[in-house]
Amino acid sequence: MILTVAPPSTLRHEEWEYLIHSVLSAVPAFITDSNGIILWGSERFGDLTGYSVADIVGMTPEIFKSQVHDNRFYGKLWKTITKGKIWEGQVTNRDRNGSLLHLRLRIIPFKKRKQGITHFIALYEDITREMELQERLKQSEEKQNELLTTLMPLMKELKEATTALENARTEKDAILNATGEAMVLISNQHDILWFNRSFEDMFLVQYTSDSSITTEALHSHLQKAFENANEVLSKYFTSTESTFTEQATYTQVWPQKRNLEIYASPVKSKSEEYIGSLVVLRDVTREREVERLKTEFISHITHEFRTPLTSIRGYTEMMLDGDTGELSDDQRQFLNTVSRNANYLSDLVNDLLEVSKIESGAVRIKLVEVDLRSSIEDVIERLSPQASEKRIRLQTRIPKSPLEIKADPNRLSQILLNLMSNAIKYTKEGGRVTVTVRKRKSAIAVSVEDTGIGMSSEDLEHLFEKFYRSSNPYVESVRGTGLGLWITKSMVEMHGGSITVESKVGKGSRFTFTIPR
Repeated sequence: MILTVAPPSTLRHEEWEYLIHSVLSAVPAFITDSNGIILWGSERFGDLTGYSVADIVGMTPEIFKSQVHDNRFYGKLWKTITKGKIWEGQVTNRDRNGSLLHLRLRIIPFKKRKQGITHFIALYEDITREMELQERLKQSEEKQNELLTTLMPLMKELKEATTALENARTEKDAILNATGEAMVLISNQHDILWFNRSFEDMFLVQYTSDSSITTEALHSHLQKAFENANEVLSKYFTSTESTFTEQATYTQVWPQKRNLEIYASPVKSKSEEYIGSLVVLRDVTREREVERLKTEFISHITHEFRTPLTSIRGYTEMMLDGDTGELSDDQRQFLNTVSRNANYLSDLVNDLLEVSKIESGAVRIKLVEVDLRSSIEDVIERLSPQASEKRIRLQTRIPKSPLEIKADPNRLSQILLNLMSNAIKYTKEGGRVTVTVRKRKSAIAVSVEDTGIGMSSEDLEHLFEKFYRSSNPYVESVRGTGLGLWITKSMVEMHGGSITVESKVGKGSRFTFTIPR
């Protein structure tokens, strides 16, 4: 089926320029003159690289170079665009902090009839995570692939461009068609104003100059495209400014099966008047498949590990207990090493299983009335031997009033156990760990504070990432999987709460999480 939309009819020059500025501002992009001097950059480009517009205007793209590419690479690129051809490929740049960014770059030369090439537009797509996931998938078949592209609103006035601006309209349409996301621009009266080439390819529609698409026509066409079409159409294709919903994933069943992430973004005029919405549909089929393969792989491997680990731990304990006869000092030392390593592997397997369950959505929170005071006391009792061994004092500051909250008792204990055991592990002998409970207006806040080694600002930035371990020598001497804090944060958020951390090197740390009352 082919659907069409008429080109824009009348727009003042300044309105059209404002439209184009809005579109370019919605993507990571910058514009240079014919010599490569940067004239303008979008806020999205700033978000991506850490540079403000003021930082880059007047500079050349050399400030982003990472030394990954040689001069031949840049020479071929420059030769291509100065010949008036579009250059497209992958580059590795550095952001303002020096971190590597893997990017998909499209550079479009623009010509004026008598002046030749006057400007270059660089459109970026951040594929850093995609590159990392591809590498991990190749090595372990457990990583996910994600494309991250966002284009922000077109304006209603796209339907009303003047004939005098036809050439400019064609150039700007080419920019919007360069993105991989499918996009539909809908007016506040639910008229279809425009959609891009990716939408045409995704749903076998097309727009031409001699027809006008109504909402009813598009709805009828899309009814067979989705597994739950009525929900998709009512939420995203007839939404108003007051009813925008967060992005969600839906299954497309026609013309081929895909997983699509969909969200609608409000489009406003220069005077902040709501004039419609931009619906963006992103194909995440491959990402979901990668996630499924990763979950299956982790689940299979960890289950395979559990059986031999159980035997190793069991037989080791029997031998250490003397069930197989007297042991020499060397034998006992070797078996203690085996036991410690087996326990570490067991913790790693359990944490990997927990991560896999959380990411696959298999973990469910069962909220019941819980006595927070009893939960804290139970965890302290469990950790007392560990604290006593290091002469660490465990203390509490808990209100005398009742502390009944709605929580999953097992997950709440897991949160407390992870935070308190970490506090003990990273506090040197003779230190102190304090658990404080405060009642807030809408939540209960629980803090676990220690007098331990503390953390640097760099550690704090990455603390809740999976497998992150500090380079602090004391931390490296204490075994850990690097998954506990990620799991803890996930459990807190499943309860509808949040977790924060304050820390100074050598002064200790304070973790605070909240549970809604």
